[in-house]
Amino acid sequence: MVLLWPGLYNCRMMGEKKEGIQDSRAIYNKAMAGLTSVMGSLVGIAGAEHGIFEMLQGNTRPIGFFAPAIGPEQRFWEEGTERALMLIPNYLASGILTVAIGLGVIVWSIAFAGRKRSALVLAVLSIALWLFGGGFAPVFMSIFAVAAASRIRKPLRIWRSLAAPRFRAFLALLWPWTVVVCAVLFVFAMANGVFGFPLILFFDAPTTTVILFSIGYAAIGLIVIAFVSALSADTLGELEKEGE
Repeated sequence: MVLLWPGLYNCRMMGEKKEGIQDSRAIYNKAMAGLTSVMGSLVGIAGAEHGIFEMLQGNTRPIGFFAPAIGPEQRFWEEGTERALMLIPNYLASGILTVAIGLGVIVWSIAFAGRKRSALVLAVLSIALWLFGGGFAPVFMSIFAVAAASRIRKPLRIWRSLAAPRFRAFLALLWPWTVVVCAVLFVFAMANGVFGFPLILFFDAPTTTVILFSIGYAAIGLIVIAFVSALSADTLGELEKEGE
């Protein structure tokens, strides 16, 4: 009987570990997954857009590592240069690689969010996109897309301990409208950054640039609010499940 106790204890511990693993796999934070898909897609689209204009410049060499993705012949307005970091000293090669990575970011964010190491893969793709010509505008958004991906299958205990219940409830009401407004602002700024339209019809180039920067700062603030509202919505879902 004495010899049986260690075996019984080990079996019990293995059962508890197995149950814990199953509970961890059962966690699926829908708002975090939605946020990853939306923000990851926007990052991929913005990167691929840079890549298309780089390809249009053909088999030419950029002037330095920090070069305009949109060349003079492809430019729609004077400030529409879309500068980017390009480690490959060839526009055509950079553009092809950037488009491929951008599409990879989109597919991974939509189809594979929540998979094992999905946040790590998304982080690697986002860094590669930035290094090889995807531009600087999506960098901040990619950070929060990766952060959201890392929380899809994780309990949100830290947020539950940090935020007061009423504050969480208020933020949960803002989901998903925060990410919708953020996405609209981002696309509007991206389109105006490339084409200048429609702002350039009403303002001169320097004023249009200032407005675009202001929209960018507003989008950054909304990214943060969208993230915490998604956290709050999923935390509310956790509490409802616990109360069942």
